[in-house]
Amino acid sequence: MLNATLAFHGLCDKLRRMKDLSIDDAREIAQAFYHDLAQSYRSPAPIAEGELDYDAGHQEVMAEEFINGLESQVQSRTFKSGIRTQAMTVAEEYGFQMPPPGTDEFRALCEGIARAQIEHARFTLFRQSNILGKYSPQDELFVPVELPAAPPSVPGLQSIAIGAGLPVKEAVDLYINAYSSGPRAWKLRTRDEKIRILQIAMKTWGEAITVDQLTSAHVRDVRDVIEALKPRAEADPKYPKKLTAKEGEKRLNPKTSGKYFSYVKSFLIWLDAEGYIDGVPGASVKIATPKSSLKKPRRPFTQDELNEIFASPLYSGFSSRHRRYLPGNDPAP
Repeated sequence: MLNATLAFHGLCDKLRRMKDLSIDDAREIAQAFYHDLAQSYRSPAPIAEGELDYDAGHQEVMAEEFINGLESQVQSRTFKSGIRTQAMTVAEEYGFQMPPPGTDEFRALCEGIARAQIEHARFTLFRQSNILGKYSPQDELFVPVELPAAPPSVPGLQSIAIGAGLPVKEAVDLYINAYSSGPRAWKLRTRDEKIRILQIAMKTWGEAITVDQLTSAHVRDVRDVIEALKPRAEADPKYPKKLTAKEGEKRLNPKTSGKYFSYVKSFLIWLDAEGYIDGVPGASVKIATPKSSLKKPRRPFTQDELNEIFASPLYSGFSSRHRRYLPGNDPAP
């Protein structure tokens, strides 16, 4: 009873903290939802060479049917339960109350979620045929906004030459700021972890490098450093190499290394999505995270425990089928 009461009060507190959702909020949530979908894309397993054409055609047919179904919902502004449920889930994740059905805010959010799924279907088809190329969204809602370069703030300061890339350090600052507030804001712990790993990446590459100079070799270098990190290492941006384990020393768990490396990959994907680079360098570089088949050994029953189990009415005879916990003459099964 106490647990139910606490859960109820916790739900009430959560509802009180939720914000009302505006049409502009719905637009930002849809953009964040599409961005998360795109970042979660993983290359499918290899397909036998003789089946490539069939599989590609099958995928295109399925995607076309999926897109047509969602587009009809967008055009009619009548959304099925799948879209409504997804919209409610995403709104809650970003701290907003789901608007009442029939309101403009409700329709705007459902439309944004449907459009995000349509664009993600197009993105998936593109990625399956072109893993490294730059994808340009067809829906204007998800097209990155390109801002003109700002003039130098100090008289006489030379601006970066046209065509030169953005310095990695500035790019990291922009990336962190993009997720410091709003519906896409990282949780505090995630933010600290990402900053720590990106500091290691910057020192591995050298802060003088620009984002357009990053290659697969640079991505492999960071992967190797992350794979060699010591457990619970404190990231000192000045000495990333001192964080790595020597031969024979304990290293991070491969799953933790994989998570940290995904932070670097997410940064590169963001650079591509925002138009700072053309294609994601080292898209196929990864950290192997083998699945362990070993299970934690269980403690066997003692002889006294086994005697107690088999002496129970369930095994020695019970009172009746409905009172199997009481001893009796009914035979045990």
